[in-house]
Formats: sequence, structure tokens, C-alpha cells
Amino acid sequence: MQINNPFRDPVEWYTTVLFLLASILLLICPHYFLLNTPLLCLTEVVLLTVAGFRGFQGLQLHLFQQRLLHLKIFSYSTSEVPLYEKNLYIGLGFVWKAEHTQRKTFINAVLNDKYQHKSRWYEWARDYEMTHKNKLSRLISKNSVLNPLRPLPDLGGKPWLHGLNETEKPIGVLEVNRNGHMLVIGTTRVGKTRLVSNLVNQDIRRGEAVIVLDPKGDLEILRDMYAACAVSNRLEDFKIVHVAYPEISACLNTLASYSQIAEVATRVTAAIPETGEGGTFKKFAWKYINIVAQCLVELNEPINYERISFYVTRPEALLVKYADKIFSKRDPNYHQAIEAILEEESEVKNKKNPTGDIKRSFAVKKYIGNYIEESSSNNDIKALVGALIVPLYEASVMDSSYYQKITASAGPALDQINQSPASTLFSFDPDDARPEVKFIDVIKRKQVVYIGLNSLENREVSSALGKAIISDLVSCAGKIYNAAEKWPVSIYCDEFSEIVQEEFITLVNKSGGSGFRVIAATQTINDLSASLGNKDKAKQLEGNFQTIVIMRVRNDETAELIINQLEEPELMSYAEGSSSSDLPNHESNIYFNTSNDTRMTLKPTPLLHVNDIISLPQGHAFVFTNGGVLSKVRIPLPKADDFVPKDFVELIERVNEAHEK
Repeated sequence: MQINNPFRDPVEWYTTVLFLLASILLLICPHYFLLNTPLLCLTEVVLLTVAGFRGFQGLQLHLFQQRLLHLKIFSYSTSEVPLYEKNLYIGLGFVWKAEHTQRKTFINAVLNDKYQHKSRWYEWARDYEMTHKNKLSRLISKNSVLNPLRPLPDLGGKPWLHGLNETEKPIGVLEVNRNGHMLVIGTTRVGKTRLVSNLVNQDIRRGEAVIVLDPKGDLEILRDMYAACAVSNRLEDFKIVHVAYPEISACLNTLASYSQIAEVATRVTAAIPETGEGGTFKKFAWKYINIVAQCLVELNEPINYERISFYVTRPEALLVKYADKIFSKRDPNYHQAIEAILEEESEVKNKKNPTGDIKRSFAVKKYIGNYIEESSSNNDIKALVGALIVPLYEASVMDSSYYQKITASAGPALDQINQSPASTLFSFDPDDARPEVKFIDVIKRKQVVYIGLNSLENREVSSALGKAIISDLVSCAGKIYNAAEKWPVSIYCDEFSEIVQEEFITLVNKSGGSGFRVIAATQTINDLSASLGNKDKAKQLEGNFQTIVIMRVRNDETAELIINQLEEPELMSYAEGSSSSDLPNHESNIYFNTSNDTRMTLKPTPLLHVNDIISLPQGHAFVFTNGGVLSKVRIPLPKADDFVPKDFVELIERVNEAHEK
């Protein structure tokens, strides 16, 4: 059994030196070795060939050891990010195998500690640079190949993990596997947003439909999207919805698109918590919001947050409008009957020509009540079953204090949106000059949309809108799934734990057949459990992601997400031992005995340890994909694109200008 230890000294160079010296000696005095010219030439060729071969082997080993702590940094501009037809590029790396775990066990030995840390001279140079300001400090801080002590990027973690392989190649996800969705996990400032930007860049340059849902509203990813649209001549396809800039943003009505009208109530009540008083009355709120939504459809009025908020708290006003416009078509004498009731009431109260909604609402309620009572007494059940007027009437005659109590849970969910400065983005007039975003049109027309929810300023509004957007996307997935033609779309959700709900589980569980590719990023698995309020639901959500990209994390449970799915190969370990004995044996004339041995064993060992993931450098990741293939990857750094605006306002205005043209 043989163990290849790449952390040993390059002993091949000893052979190289020996054969070179022999070659030189033969050239100086060939007559001492009785060699004629042809034989001398042949011998020299053999010696130099062996010296060169062994020297090359030693050089390869030396370069491998040097590369452990000196990885060459690479970066791409927008147009330089690799674009492949069948793969989604993630970064440069290699497939992690048992041999890399074997090498990791070797480098963790005390004798190989020098390969895990930079030299003492390098550490001295950094300390001197920090504590002194003189010519020497400026000299050793220059980033030049002529400076052996030049500062290297401080990425933290264990950079030598990526150096355990001699070479690296482009690593990506097959396009045919992307419908299985991708989960990106990593703590703050380790490169999640940069990875998402690279993936978005490729989808935009391919000409595909892209929707980016960003709760924070990150300028970095928005600038990258603008640059990708610019280099691919797609600025006219680009739309921006940003809660922080409603006056120049595109509009988005998350309640306007649905397969069934009941989806409207589901989206509005999605922001109501399941626990506490809100959970107790959530079903009541859903019921009456659904009644309002159905009335708005029949009245041919736009469904938005402002109208729902207005009518759900004023059922009498909605009853009057619905009865005057819709119910009156069933009874030609409706208006005369209402006037008769008003006159009758005015005679009772000795008033003339009463006016105003309150008096009219009384007459309408009395008329509708009589209609329901007469239909019931005449066994005209068909006139009542399924009729919207019945639940609407019941809501209007209900005790106001009780009605307000059972619908109170919907108030905060609606007020969070309606009372925010961004309310005009989601409840806008039909003749609004700003561009409008409709997800079904975005998908069919292969457009690019960025949605910034500005959660840092108002987390409640961001969460409510995010959940409504997810519900809208689920509805679009259902429409496309039942259609003959499929339109692929890539949906990116950064920090998606802030907007996650049960609808998101549906999105990743069933939207793959509609051509949806979801790429979701979060910091820890625990964030999902906290947001969903249930560990089982969080695990159900995790199970729907076929590709997992895990960067540096800070807790064991998140790291074990992929570790527990990896095999445990049998790795070789060895132990050296020596012994001696000075007990004389006069019969065999042996007076001293010594022995040296090396014992090798095979032991099952996890392919990765938790500490390997916790100690990843910035921009490094493990990629688990395609049914169990594990790859070690480093993600390219960005190069600044000078033509991209530096702030939100200028960038959004440029996008609007592209639409005006």
C-alpha cells in the first residue's frame, strides 16, 4: 500500500542534482570512464533526461506547495463573465474527491503547519507596514511581482483548501438541471451577492426572462443588471421597481393577476401572522376580503390595496354601490323600490327628501333583506346560493364593533402598504405615466425586472409586499403550467428568509414544470425555520433545492446541510514506530536488537468536516449538485464598469429614459 504525501520535501531534486553532477563530470573527464564520443553522447542524453524529468517532478511538487497560500486572484467585468450554452457558470474550481480529504488530513499534521500559514517574513512585513510610515514600509507594501513580501488579499479562512488540487477548471450547473432550483447559503459579506450578480448577468446576456427580488435593495446587484442589459442591448426590456424611490419607479400591482379571484384574499392575508390574535381572525379577514375582491371584479373596478382597505372597513358603502350597479339589473323596479322605502322612512320621521349615503344604505339594506327573506319563504334557493349579495348583506348588517374585531387583523397588513410612501407603486391609476410590471407579460416577453423592497427602512412593508409578490408568481406558474407553451424564467431572491412563507414552498415545489428556475440566497438554515415558524416546513423547503451552494457560515447546523449527504470514504493513515532491545542472547550471539515499522490502516472519514465550511475564505464555496457531486469553487471578483451610474436615482432615470425612447 502506497501513500502519496504531497507535503514532503521535493526529494526529486536530490536525484536531479546528482545526475547533473554526473553529467558535468563526464563532460570534464570522459577518459577516466573510458567512454568514446558516441557512448559519451548517449550517456549524457540519458543523464540529462533523467535529471530533467526528476527536476520537473520536484518543480511540480514545489509549485503545488507554494500555491496553497498564494492563489492568483481573478476578476471579470460584465462582458467578461463566461457564457456557456449548456452550463450556468459559477466559478473556477475542481470536483472534491477522497484524495483531497486525504491531503487535508496530511496538511493538518503538526509537521505541515508551515503550509497553512504565511511565512514569518510576510507576517513581519505586515506588522511593520502597520506600525511604521517610512520608505521601507511603502516599499514592502507595493503590489509588484518584484516584491516578495507584497500584501496578498486577506480573504480569511483557509485558503489552502482550494490549493489542495493542482489545477482548476470552470464549474457550473447544467441548464437542464436548473429547474431543480438553487439554494445559496452564506453569512454576511462572504460573496453571496456577487455570486447572484454573476448568475443574473449570464441569464440577461442569454436573452432570457429574469426577475430579481431583493428585500434590501442592493445597489451592487442593480448596477450589475444595468451593465448586463447595456452590453446585450436589452435596456428597453429592463424595468425597476424600488420602494425607496416611488416617484421614478415602475408600478407593480401584485393583486391584479390571478387565476382565481380567491387568490387576492390569500395574498393580502399572507402577511397576517398565524399565531396570536391575528391567527385567530385570519380566516374571517380572508372571507371578507374575498367578498370585496369579488365585488370589485363584477363592478369592473381595479383591485388594489387601497380599494380593498377602503371597502373591507365600509361594507355598507360597497353594498350600496354593488346593489345600484349589479343587483338592480335583476329587478327593473329596484330603484323605484328604494325610493319608496326612503319616502316611507321620511314620512315616519316627518322629513322631506332625505339624502346622503347613510339613509340610502338603510333603504338598500332593507330592500335586500326583504329580497332574501322572500326568496327563502318561496323556496327560491337558486336565487340565493352562490349569490354575492347574501354575504355582502350579512357583513353590512353585522354589529359594527363585532365586524371590526373579526376583520381587525387585516388592517395592519393593508396599512403597512397603504400608509407607506410607496403606496402609489402598488395602488396606481390606470392612466399613470410610469411603466407597469406584470409578471405574466415579463415572462412571455422575456423582460428583466428588479424589485427592491427597502427592508432596511421598513421591514414590515418589505415582508408584506414580498409575500404578495411570491403569491403572484405562484399564480403565474399555474397559468403557464396549464398552457401549451412554456416560457422559462429565472427568479432570484436575495435574503429570501425575510419574505418566505408557505407559498414559497409551493413555488419551488411545483413551478419547475412551468420553466421556473428559482435561485434563493439566505444566511443560515435557521433563518428559514424562524420565518416559517416550523422546522419541518423549513426542511421541506430545503428538500426542494437540487443544487446547494454553501459559502462561509457560522453555525454547525447550516454546515451539516451538505455534510450529512456526503459519503464517508476509507482514507489511509499511517503510524511510524521504532523499538530497541539490549537484552543479550548469548546462544545466538545477538547482544542488541532494534526495529522500525510503519503501520497503515483504512478508516472511514467524512468527506468534509463542519470546520471546513465555517473556515471558507471570502468568495469561496462548496457546490453540491447533480445528485451528489461536490465541487470546490472560488467566485470571480467584479471589475468596475465605468458606464454604469453610481447611485439609484440616476440609474432608475436612465432605465426610464430607455423606455421613453
